[in-house]
Amino acid sequence: MQTRYGTMLIFAISFTLFWVLILIISLIMNKGAIGKRLSLLFLFITITILVSIRCNSGSDYYNYYLMYNTITDFYSSGSQILMSNYQFGYPLLCFFIKKITDNSNAIFFVVSILSMIAPAWLIRKYSPFPILSYAILTLGGYLLISTNILKQVLAMSIIMFAIDRLLKKKYFSFVVCTLIASTFHITSLVAFAVLPFIKLIKLRKSFIFGGGVISLIAGFFSSYLLTLIIRIPLFSRYQRYFSEQSSIGKEDYKLMINAIFLAMTLGLIIIIILKFFNHYQIDYMEIFFFKLIIIAFFIAVFSINFFYVLRISFYFSQFLIIFIPIILNDVKDRIKLKKYWTMIFIGLIFFSIIFCIVSGENNYYNYSTIFDDIPMSVQDFVTFRNK
Repeated sequence: MQTRYGTMLIFAISFTLFWVLILIISLIMNKGAIGKRLSLLFLFITITILVSIRCNSGSDYYNYYLMYNTITDFYSSGSQILMSNYQFGYPLLCFFIKKITDNSNAIFFVVSILSMIAPAWLIRKYSPFPILSYAILTLGGYLLISTNILKQVLAMSIIMFAIDRLLKKKYFSFVVCTLIASTFHITSLVAFAVLPFIKLIKLRKSFIFGGGVISLIAGFFSSYLLTLIIRIPLFSRYQRYFSEQSSIGKEDYKLMINAIFLAMTLGLIIIIILKFFNHYQIDYMEIFFFKLIIIAFFIAVFSINFFYVLRISFYFSQFLIIFIPIILNDVKDRIKLKKYWTMIFIGLIFFSIIFCIVSGENNYYNYSTIFDDIPMSVQDFVTFRNK
């Protein structure tokens, strides 16, 4: 086990330094109108290609690989999939791709493109500092998990479109996008349930602190609260997570470190932003995205006592790629702006290294590709890496 922690540390450093190098190259390219477009295209292509060729990255990777390669053994038509399960999005995508090509890894290439379209579109539409947005995307944890929780990443991408619709007060299209996202991962319905109450969130330290305390206390009663939710037929399939949580051992408690780390990080960001708002005039869009981060914080705190819930916070924390650049755009002093850029970039480097390490318990410490590795179950993978 000790050698595995050494591997996790080496992976964390190499992963972070690689993306720092890619970001530096994009900054060098970012000269003039054409250079700016080429730098963003370079980032998009680099991310999608490298994500699509990764292998055995995370504990769920093999499950998605197996589902794709066996989908036509269980279904003969798309209509069968539509009628089989509410979360038909990923199986249906697998079915159609499998009909087009027999390549065993094609699904990861398609998913890498589909999951990056929404962030790239959102960055292009809202971010005044696109490369900073990509820095948050690559070093802020989103990219690391993107090849593991494939169904949820697709749902998260669609939620990006949904949030844009809600921001524009296009409520019908917001509902439609959310429902589409839920066919990939049912947890996206949390956005539908939570976001209508976004107006109730107050940008006060007392409110946020109180909400954090309530979330932490509620987490201790998570087994009772979430037992009620899994009685709903749509969520009944998640019964196994409750069984696993109730029987976790000493080693599994390490997974909670991730929730604690993310909750502390989001809390620190919120404190800094509140101080920032005291010195700059803020608009509706900044307030809207800030409230999404506060929601992510509450969910992360709640998940400390039920770490499976942490993934739900990603639906909201992913908007940091837009929120941070937007508020930095309020800084007109170039010296201060450069100082903030430097601080954020250094902070992202440290965050990336720590996040990679604390996520290692979910087997995020592998950077092999389809060219030098073969897909295997997480049990076989752990056994192989511990030899």
